Amino acid sequence: MEPGKRYDVLALDYAMAREDERTFFNIQVAVAAITVALLAGLATFLSDTCQLGAAKPCKNPPAALLAAAPSIPLAALALLQILGASAALRSYYMRALEKELRHYAVTPLPELEPVAEIRSPSYAGLLAEQATLRRGRSGYRVLAIMIMLITFFAFASMTVYIAVKLDERYRISMLIVYGVAFGFLVLDVASVTLGARSTFIRVARRFARRQDHGLFEGASLDEDDGRSLGAYLLLPRPEDWAKWLFIPLAFVTTSWERGRGFHWENMVLAVLVAEFLVYSARYQWNDIRGLEHDSGHPLNAERLRLPRVGSRKHARFVVYSSLIVAALRLLAALVVGLALGRTDDVLILMAVVFGLAVVYEALRGWEDEHPAAARSLWLIVGVGYAVRFLVGAFAASEPPYSVLSVVASFYFYCFGVMFVLMTWLLEGTSFCRAASEDSWYVPQGALRGKTHVRLLLAYLGSPHVDHLSVLRLPGTAPGVVCGERRVLEDSRKLRTLLAPWNIAFLAAVVMSAPTGVLLAGGRLEPARTAVAVLLALAAGWMVMVGSRALRLTAAVSGAAALSLVLTRGLEVESAQVLVVAPWLLSTITYITFRQQSYVELKSFAKGLAGALRSTLLTIVGKIIGEDTWRRIR
Repeated sequence: MEPGKRYDVLALDYAMAREDERTFFNIQVAVAAITVALLAGLATFLSDTCQLGAAKPCKNPPAALLAAAPSIPLAALALLQILGASAALRSYYMRALEKELRHYAVTPLPELEPVAEIRSPSYAGLLAEQATLRRGRSGYRVLAIMIMLITFFAFASMTVYIAVKLDERYRISMLIVYGVAFGFLVLDVASVTLGARSTFIRVARRFARRQDHGLFEGASLDEDDGRSLGAYLLLPRPEDWAKWLFIPLAFVTTSWERGRGFHWENMVLAVLVAEFLVYSARYQWNDIRGLEHDSGHPLNAERLRLPRVGSRKHARFVVYSSLIVAALRLLAALVVGLALGRTDDVLILMAVVFGLAVVYEALRGWEDEHPAAARSLWLIVGVGYAVRFLVGAFAASEPPYSVLSVVASFYFYCFGVMFVLMTWLLEGTSFCRAASEDSWYVPQGALRGKTHVRLLLAYLGSPHVDHLSVLRLPGTAPGVVCGERRVLEDSRKLRTLLAPWNIAFLAAVVMSAPTGVLLAGGRLEPARTAVAVLLALAAGWMVMVGSRALRLTAAVSGAAALSLVLTRGLEVESAQVLVVAPWLLSTITYITFRQQSYVELKSFAKGLAGALRSTLLTIVGKIIGEDTWRRIR
């Protein structure tokens, strides 16, 4: 570069850095003023509370609000630290620019020459001699360290003072959360003050390695990723929304049966901890392990798993981001448990969920070499549904060892096995290719790592799926799209009737009878329960083997028969609803799967939302009139 152009670039860069410094200085002053005002308001608020003050009358705010009060100054301190870190990096960079520019200004400044031979520009260098911990005056160092110590001591003292006034669960939560955050803040402050030079060197070297890289290197440029990483981290598997209904269902039915009050806050917290925190973290781990297989799924975008990765750097970023968020979810679950005094319950839930996850992932790793491991997966996938029932029932104050909990847990286990196996079977059809209308095959390697799905496809009577074939056809047959076919709608062959999902369905309808009795507050009388079980089994068989119309008839008839047999002598007004609820849940779910393809299953939520939107728009159109509706459409 020519000397003149190089000077212009350096001068422009220096002018921008000075302007940036002025802007950041104004922001720092504003943040400091806001922090002082917030602290003053916070002190006034705390001094007027019954928990912390002695004045009468006093306010009695929730303990959770008091526990969260130190987060206000903590956030302000964190913002000031971010601004300070930027100022430290800017100082080193500006001093480097000044040194380079001084090569173009060899004559000292006339006004300062009697004092010292200082060339222009040297502002950042002079400031560093005055106001830095490494090179500044001793008086500045003492004052700066004193300010930091007073600030940290005041924050720590206020936090500890509030904590000791609250009960133990809030005290422990505050000490853990604020202690970790405070320690991290102190370390970061030290890294950009006492260790500012080392921090700048690390940052500069890291930037030097990346300065010639493309802006979007390590990011996916594929527009068809299904969803963004941020959306995934917020809610890993929105397609599994139906699973979120089981804890509220267990809570409502258990509270209803026992005549207890509906403590909705317990249910909300149970769903938050179990589904949004613990189970979501477990799903993130599963998706990380299945990243390679999921990216090659024929309907990857519709499944809404981890975004499709591009380069190795992008894959590393996606995986590490998901791991960090999963860990934060588990930490948040523990914090909620500490705050509510339910730490042991949360730890037990985490141990059960991730203990099962370890077994599940181990079996997934062995299934390609050992088909028995794949079949074992069929048996353990229902445990999660039993766990969900126990969580919901426990939120309704039902002991996990009661007869209702044990019987209903086994019912939900059978239901869960049926639910998952039918989902897997329909998923397997998306890997199939059609040799003819009644003969499909799976391309070689398409179901690698999914032996549990491949073995389920072998139970289909029609179409017949040859899972040992190699890819020998250029494409699918005209008019046949495997993932869009309802393969279970008319399948009545003996091999299909003895399929694992059908066995699980029959087990669920058998268990629906005693579960319904217990939900309605009745007792398990041997004779009546045996009759109900036989009726449920017979009606369930008709649901399984009948045509579409017969299935619906058998489901309704079975509910009526169970209601007649099991509600006699029950005093609960809602006994008829509670008695048949497990039966209806099993049969309606089973019939729904029988009448869907995998594509329809994946788009069910979208279709439901579209139908609701269409209905709402129709109502709006009727309200405002057809002429106006046509005008605004």
